[in-house]
Amino acid sequence: MGEACLALPGATMDHPFGPGHDAYKVGGKMFALIGAEGGLSLKVSDTAYEVLTEEGARRRPLSGASEMGASGPSGRLAG
Repeated sequence: MGEACLALPGATMDHPFGPGHDAYKVGGKMFALIGAEGGLSLKVSDTAYEVLTEEGARRRPLSGASEMGASGPSGRLAG
């Protein structure tokens, strides 16, 4: 997943939440986060969120940097 994120034009990776969490950004704005235990969080549009949840993704609250989900612009989560 990290290779796919870095393949995007202008994408960078850093570790703002510690060495086990890879944050991927474009233009300084995070669009993906991979946690130390393999969790994944993606920033997605409302349309992408609807598609993800229609495909069986389950909703759960984001309780910390190590627990990941897919987050739409209105803060809804799917993971």
